[in-house]
Amino acid sequence: MRFIDAWSYKCADFLTKQLNESHQQKRIYYYGFQIMIGGIVKAIIFLVVSYITGVLIPVIATLLFFGFIRTVAGGYHMDKFDKCLVTSLILFIGAGFITKYAGPQLSTLVLSILTVADFFMALFVLIKYAPSDTPYKPIVNPVKRKRLKIISIVNLCIWVVVNFLLIYNEQKMFAMAGIVGVLLALFIVSPAGYAFFDTISGKRSVKHQKQ
Repeated sequence: MRFIDAWSYKCADFLTKQLNESHQQKRIYYYGFQIMIGGIVKAIIFLVVSYITGVLIPVIATLLFFGFIRTVAGGYHMDKFDKCLVTSLILFIGAGFITKYAGPQLSTLVLSILTVADFFMALFVLIKYAPSDTPYKPIVNPVKRKRLKIISIVNLCIWVVVNFLLIYNEQKMFAMAGIVGVLLALFIVSPAGYAFFDTISGKRSVKHQKQ
């Protein structure tokens, strides 16, 4: 949406001038404001659509687990807000339906197996690819990269404990939200995720190198 780009540019331009920063820093500010303003707009649309489709709570739960990993591990960022919004809506509304209707039908054993499988897949992806940066916000400091990788793995370990507690207490829908949320988070960090979103964005897929 053009108004998000316009607001982001104006905010970045104002901040850059006030702080007497470089053009490179302005790009970083612009990226940050895009995420912040776009995130607010996206959150409002998500809440409305989720409520209308009857999956508000499952979608919120999935987003919380997703964000717990994504915030530190990073991942793909689509340049065009409209494509990002539509893709995110499809993924998370779909995840909401899976969480709401499939989760409660699964046994605790199946949910436990899925949690363990999810954990080891995520651990592999995080060790190999996290943190996954973007051209607008590169992470060039090796110390910072290592710290973010460690934090992302710690967050994953916290998640697996929480998910088993949810399973133990028969909170199957929320346990399923954890499984799906983490799967989505590791997908956008992985080479498969980058190739998928590059295709949607109309870009030539670039191999996601080992961090």
